[in-house]
Amino acid sequence: MSTDETTAQDTVAQDVTAAEVTRRRLLRMGGMAVAGAAAATAIGSSPASAAAGDPLLAGRPNDAGTAGTRLTATSAAPALSLANPTGAQLRLEPSDPAGWTPQVGEIKNTAAGPLIGLDRDGTGVERGYLVTNLDLQDLVSYLPMLYAPAPRRVLDTRSAAGRASIVGRTAGAIDAAGRVVGGSTIDVALDTATGDLDVASVFLNLTATQGTAPGHVILWPYGVERPVTSSLNYAANQDIANFAVTAVGLFQGRPTIRLLATTTAHLLVDVTAVYGSFPVTTVGGNGDVRSPLLPELRTGGLG
Repeated sequence: MSTDETTAQDTVAQDVTAAEVTRRRLLRMGGMAVAGAAAATAIGSSPASAAAGDPLLAGRPNDAGTAGTRLTATSAAPALSLANPTGAQLRLEPSDPAGWTPQVGEIKNTAAGPLIGLDRDGTGVERGYLVTNLDLQDLVSYLPMLYAPAPRRVLDTRSAAGRASIVGRTAGAIDAAGRVVGGSTIDVALDTATGDLDVASVFLNLTATQGTAPGHVILWPYGVERPVTSSLNYAANQDIANFAVTAVGLFQGRPTIRLLATTTAHLLVDVTAVYGSFPVTTVGGNGDVRSPLLPELRTGGLG
Protein backbone atom coordinates (compact mmCIF):
# COMPACT_ATOMS: atom_id res chain seq x y z
CA MET A 1 0.00 0.00 0.00
CA SER A 2 1.54 3.35 -1.04
CA THR A 3 1.07 6.67 0.65
CA ASP A 4 -0.52 8.06 -2.53
CA GLU A 5 -3.31 5.52 -2.13
CA THR A 6 -4.00 6.49 1.46
CA THR A 7 -6.63 8.96 2.60
CA ALA A 8 -8.62 9.83 5.74
CA GLN A 9 -12.30 10.57 5.63
CA ASP A 10 -13.32 14.02 6.92
CA THR A 11 -15.91 14.09 9.65
CA VAL A 12 -18.11 16.72 11.21
CA ALA A 13 -16.76 18.97 13.96
CA GLN A 14 -16.25 17.41 17.35
CA ASP A 15 -19.29 17.30 19.60
CA VAL A 16 -18.72 19.32 22.76
CA THR A 17 -20.53 17.40 25.50
CA ALA A 18 -20.88 17.35 29.26
CA ALA A 19 -18.38 14.50 29.25
CA GLU A 20 -15.76 16.90 27.87
CA VAL A 21 -16.45 19.37 30.70
CA THR A 22 -16.08 16.59 33.24
CA ARG A 23 -12.84 15.39 31.65
CA ARG A 24 -11.27 18.87 31.68
CA ARG A 25 -12.30 19.39 35.29
CA LEU A 26 -10.79 16.06 36.37
CA LEU A 27 -7.58 16.85 34.49
CA ARG A 28 -7.37 20.20 36.29
CA MET A 29 -7.91 18.55 39.66
CA GLY A 30 -5.23 15.93 38.99
CA GLY A 31 -7.75 13.19 39.73
CA MET A 32 -7.18 11.06 36.62
CA ALA A 33 -4.23 9.06 35.29
CA VAL A 34 -3.27 10.44 31.89
CA ALA A 35 -0.49 9.97 29.36
CA GLY A 36 1.10 12.76 27.32
CA ALA A 37 3.04 12.66 24.09
CA ALA A 38 4.17 15.10 21.43
CA ALA A 39 3.02 12.64 18.79
CA ALA A 40 1.51 9.19 18.77
CA THR A 41 0.62 6.55 16.20
CA ALA A 42 -2.41 4.30 16.51
CA ILE A 43 -1.94 0.79 15.15
CA GLY A 44 -4.99 -1.29 14.50
CA SER A 45 -7.31 1.03 16.46
CA SER A 46 -9.92 0.84 13.69
CA PRO A 47 -10.37 -1.26 10.54
CA ALA A 48 -8.66 0.05 7.40
CA SER A 49 -11.08 1.65 4.97
CA ALA A 50 -10.78 -0.94 2.21
CA ALA A 51 -11.87 -4.49 1.57
CA ALA A 52 -9.29 -7.06 2.65
CA GLY A 53 -6.51 -7.26 0.04
CA ASP A 54 -7.69 -4.21 -1.89
CA PRO A 55 -5.91 -0.85 -2.11
CA LEU A 56 -7.34 2.23 -0.44
CA LEU A 57 -9.07 4.53 -2.92
CA ALA A 58 -8.37 8.21 -2.36
CA GLY A 59 -11.25 10.65 -2.53
CA ARG A 60 -14.01 8.17 -1.74
CA PRO A 61 -15.26 6.14 1.24
CA ASN A 62 -13.73 2.70 1.80
CA ASP A 63 -15.08 -0.16 3.88
CA ALA A 64 -12.89 -2.96 5.24
CA GLY A 65 -15.57 -4.69 7.27
CA THR A 66 -13.93 -6.58 10.14
CA ALA A 67 -10.46 -6.67 8.53
CA GLY A 68 -7.55 -4.66 9.93
CA THR A 69 -4.55 -3.05 8.28
CA ARG A 70 -1.01 -2.78 9.62
CA LEU A 71 1.71 -0.76 7.91
CA THR A 72 5.38 -1.63 8.50
CA ALA A 73 8.51 -0.31 6.81
CA THR A 74 12.31 -0.43 7.06
CA SER A 75 12.95 2.77 5.10
CA ALA A 76 14.57 5.79 6.72
CA ALA A 77 11.69 7.80 5.28
CA PRO A 78 8.38 8.01 7.19
CA ALA A 79 6.29 4.86 6.90
CA LEU A 80 3.26 7.06 6.36
CA SER A 81 3.16 10.72 5.38
CA LEU A 82 -0.05 12.74 5.09
CA ALA A 83 -0.27 16.29 3.74
CA ASN A 84 -3.29 18.58 3.56
CA PRO A 85 -2.51 22.31 3.37
CA THR A 86 -6.16 23.31 3.78
CA GLY A 87 -7.37 20.92 6.48
CA ALA A 88 -6.53 18.16 8.92
CA GLN A 89 -3.88 15.65 7.84
CA LEU A 90 -5.48 12.88 9.90
CA ARG A 91 -8.69 12.71 11.85
CA LEU A 92 -9.65 9.94 14.27
CA GLU A 93 -13.41 9.64 14.34
CA PRO A 94 -15.20 9.45 17.72
CA SER A 95 -16.40 5.99 18.65
CA ASP A 96 -17.93 4.27 21.65
CA PRO A 97 -15.15 2.95 23.97
CA ALA A 98 -17.49 0.41 25.61
CA GLY A 99 -16.08 -3.09 25.29
CA TRP A 100 -12.83 -1.81 23.80
CA THR A 101 -9.73 -3.70 24.98
CA PRO A 102 -6.74 -1.69 23.74
CA GLN A 103 -3.19 -2.71 22.99
CA VAL A 104 -0.37 -0.61 24.45
CA GLY A 105 -0.19 2.65 22.51
CA GLU A 106 -3.49 2.09 20.74
CA ILE A 107 -5.66 5.20 20.56
CA LYS A 108 -9.43 5.53 20.32
CA ASN A 109 -11.07 8.90 19.85
CA THR A 110 -14.28 9.46 21.82
CA ALA A 111 -16.67 12.32 22.46
CA ALA A 112 -14.96 12.79 25.85
CA GLY A 113 -11.49 12.96 24.27
CA PRO A 114 -8.85 10.53 22.99
CA LEU A 115 -8.17 7.36 25.00
CA ILE A 116 -4.88 5.43 24.89
CA GLY A 117 -3.87 1.96 26.03
CA LEU A 118 -1.32 2.14 28.89
CA ASP A 119 0.75 -0.36 30.86
CA ARG A 120 2.18 1.77 33.65
CA ASP A 121 3.49 -0.93 35.97
CA GLY A 122 3.66 -4.09 33.90
CA THR A 123 0.46 -5.54 35.34
CA GLY A 124 -1.67 -5.16 32.24
CA VAL A 125 -3.10 -2.69 29.78
CA GLU A 126 -5.54 -0.08 30.99
CA ARG A 127 -7.26 2.88 29.38
CA GLY A 128 -6.34 6.50 30.13
CA TYR A 129 -7.02 9.89 28.61
CA LEU A 130 -4.38 11.10 26.19
CA VAL A 131 -3.29 14.63 27.03
CA THR A 132 -3.42 17.02 24.07
CA ASN A 133 -1.79 20.40 23.67
CA LEU A 134 -5.11 22.00 24.66
CA ASP A 135 -5.15 20.02 27.89
CA LEU A 136 -1.58 21.10 28.63
CA GLN A 137 -2.58 24.74 28.15
CA ASP A 138 -5.50 24.15 30.50
CA LEU A 139 -3.29 22.48 33.12
CA VAL A 140 -0.73 25.28 32.95
CA SER A 141 -3.49 27.87 33.32
CA TYR A 142 -5.20 26.17 36.28
CA LEU A 143 -3.31 25.01 39.35
CA PRO A 144 -5.07 22.50 41.64
CA MET A 145 -4.25 23.47 45.20
CA LEU A 146 -5.51 24.49 48.62
CA TYR A 147 -6.02 28.22 48.59
CA ALA A 148 -6.89 30.49 51.53
CA PRO A 149 -8.24 33.91 50.60
CA ALA A 150 -9.54 36.33 53.21
CA PRO A 151 -12.36 34.62 55.14
CA ARG A 152 -15.76 35.42 53.69
CA ARG A 153 -19.17 35.12 55.35
CA VAL A 154 -21.55 33.51 52.89
CA LEU A 155 -24.56 32.97 55.17
CA ASP A 156 -26.05 34.81 58.14
CA THR A 157 -29.74 34.10 58.58
CA ARG A 158 -30.12 36.96 61.08
CA SER A 159 -30.55 39.46 58.22
CA ALA A 160 -32.16 39.53 54.78
CA ALA A 161 -28.81 40.44 53.21
CA GLY A 162 -27.17 37.51 54.98
CA ARG A 163 -29.79 35.16 53.53
CA ALA A 164 -29.17 36.30 49.93
CA SER A 165 -26.94 33.29 49.24
CA ILE A 166 -29.82 30.84 49.87
CA VAL A 167 -30.65 29.48 46.41
CA GLY A 168 -33.04 26.73 47.47
CA ARG A 169 -35.06 25.62 50.48
CA THR A 170 -37.79 23.26 51.58
CA ALA A 171 -41.25 24.76 52.07
CA GLY A 172 -41.44 26.88 55.22
CA ALA A 173 -37.71 26.54 55.88
CA ILE A 174 -37.31 30.13 57.15
CA ASP A 175 -39.51 31.49 59.96
CA ALA A 176 -40.58 35.09 60.50
CA ALA A 177 -37.38 35.81 62.43
CA GLY A 178 -35.22 34.46 59.60
CA ARG A 179 -34.21 31.31 61.47
CA VAL A 180 -33.90 27.91 59.81
CA VAL A 181 -36.89 25.90 60.96
CA GLY A 182 -36.13 22.56 62.59
CA GLY A 183 -36.09 19.68 60.10
CA SER A 184 -35.82 22.01 57.08
CA THR A 185 -32.99 22.26 54.57
CA ILE A 186 -31.46 25.24 52.82
CA ASP A 187 -29.07 25.35 49.85
CA VAL A 188 -26.31 27.96 50.11
CA ALA A 189 -24.25 29.15 47.12
CA LEU A 190 -20.58 29.86 47.86
CA ASP A 191 -19.48 31.80 44.79
CA THR A 192 -19.25 35.09 46.69
CA ALA A 193 -16.28 33.47 48.47
CA THR A 194 -14.91 31.20 45.74
CA GLY A 195 -15.03 33.57 42.76
CA ASP A 196 -14.18 31.80 39.49
CA LEU A 197 -12.39 28.86 41.14
CA ASP A 198 -13.29 25.39 39.93
CA VAL A 199 -14.13 24.33 43.48
CA ALA A 200 -13.97 20.75 44.75
CA SER A 201 -14.31 21.34 48.50
CA VAL A 202 -14.40 24.12 51.07
CA PHE A 203 -13.10 24.69 54.59
CA LEU A 204 -15.53 26.65 56.72
CA ASN A 205 -16.70 27.69 60.17
CA LEU A 206 -20.30 26.78 60.93
CA THR A 207 -22.12 28.67 63.70
CA ALA A 208 -25.50 28.14 65.35
CA THR A 209 -27.14 30.75 67.57
CA GLN A 210 -30.50 31.40 69.25
CA GLY A 211 -31.56 27.77 68.98
CA THR A 212 -35.01 27.08 70.40
CA ALA A 213 -33.97 23.66 71.71
CA PRO A 214 -30.93 21.37 71.71
CA GLY A 215 -30.12 20.12 68.22
CA HIS A 216 -27.47 19.66 65.59
CA VAL A 217 -26.62 20.84 62.08
CA ILE A 218 -25.94 18.50 59.17
CA LEU A 219 -23.72 19.83 56.38
CA TRP A 220 -23.24 18.11 53.02
CA PRO A 221 -22.76 18.81 49.28
CA TYR A 222 -25.74 19.94 47.25
CA GLY A 223 -27.22 17.21 45.09
CA VAL A 224 -26.17 14.13 47.08
CA GLU A 225 -27.93 12.02 49.70
CA ARG A 226 -28.02 13.45 53.20
CA PRO A 227 -25.51 11.83 55.59
CA VAL A 228 -26.34 10.72 59.13
CA THR A 229 -23.39 12.59 60.66
CA SER A 230 -23.56 16.02 62.29
CA SER A 231 -21.17 18.94 61.83
CA LEU A 232 -22.27 21.02 64.83
CA ASN A 233 -24.17 20.26 68.06
CA TYR A 234 -25.83 23.08 70.00
CA ALA A 235 -27.93 23.68 73.12
CA ALA A 236 -30.92 25.99 73.42
CA ASN A 237 -29.93 29.68 73.17
CA GLN A 238 -26.26 28.72 72.80
CA ASP A 239 -23.80 30.51 70.51
CA ILE A 240 -21.42 27.83 69.25
CA ALA A 241 -19.18 27.34 66.21
CA ASN A 242 -17.31 24.42 64.70
CA PHE A 243 -14.84 23.90 61.87
CA ALA A 244 -15.91 21.66 58.99
CA VAL A 245 -14.74 20.51 55.57
CA THR A 246 -17.14 19.44 52.86
CA ALA A 247 -17.25 18.77 49.16
CA VAL A 248 -19.54 20.99 47.12
CA GLY A 249 -22.21 20.34 44.54
CA LEU A 250 -23.23 22.53 41.64
CA PHE A 251 -26.53 24.42 41.52
CA GLN A 252 -26.92 26.09 38.12
CA GLY A 253 -23.13 26.08 37.82
CA ARG A 254 -22.59 27.62 41.28
CA PRO A 255 -20.72 25.75 44.06
CA THR A 256 -23.38 24.98 46.65
CA ILE A 257 -23.75 23.25 50.02
CA ARG A 258 -26.86 22.04 51.86
CA LEU A 259 -27.65 22.55 55.55
CA LEU A 260 -30.24 21.03 57.89
CA ALA A 261 -30.91 22.10 61.48
CA THR A 262 -32.79 19.58 63.59
CA THR A 263 -34.29 22.37 65.73
CA THR A 264 -35.03 25.98 64.81
CA ALA A 265 -31.91 28.19 64.95
CA HIS A 266 -29.99 30.93 63.17
CA LEU A 267 -27.07 29.62 61.10
CA LEU A 268 -23.87 31.32 59.93
CA VAL A 269 -21.27 30.03 57.45
CA ASP A 270 -17.80 31.55 56.99
CA VAL A 271 -15.58 30.15 54.21
CA THR A 272 -11.92 30.15 55.27
CA ALA A 273 -10.20 28.13 52.51
CA VAL A 274 -10.93 26.39 49.24
CA TYR A 275 -9.54 23.36 47.47
CA GLY A 276 -9.96 23.63 43.74
CA SER A 277 -8.38 24.61 40.47
CA PHE A 278 -7.57 28.28 40.37
CA PRO A 279 -6.57 30.32 37.31
CA VAL A 280 -3.19 31.96 37.00
CA THR A 281 -1.98 34.57 34.54
CA THR A 282 1.59 35.30 33.46
CA VAL A 283 2.38 38.98 33.83
CA GLY A 284 5.47 41.01 33.08
CA GLY A 285 8.69 39.82 31.49
CA ASN A 286 10.10 37.99 34.51
CA GLY A 287 7.64 35.10 34.39
CA ASP A 288 5.67 36.07 37.50
CA VAL A 289 2.38 34.23 37.74
CA ARG A 290 -0.55 35.75 39.57
CA SER A 291 -4.09 34.81 40.40
CA PRO A 292 -6.84 37.38 39.99
CA LEU A 293 -8.14 36.14 43.37
CA LEU A 294 -4.73 36.08 45.05
CA PRO A 295 -2.60 38.89 43.56
CA GLU A 296 0.36 38.34 45.90
CA LEU A 297 1.04 34.81 44.62
CA ARG A 298 4.35 34.37 42.78
CA THR A 299 5.82 31.28 41.18
CA GLY A 300 8.77 33.08 39.64
CA GLY A 301 11.06 35.87 40.84
CA LEU A 302 10.84 37.38 44.31
CA GLY A 303 7.98 38.78 46.35
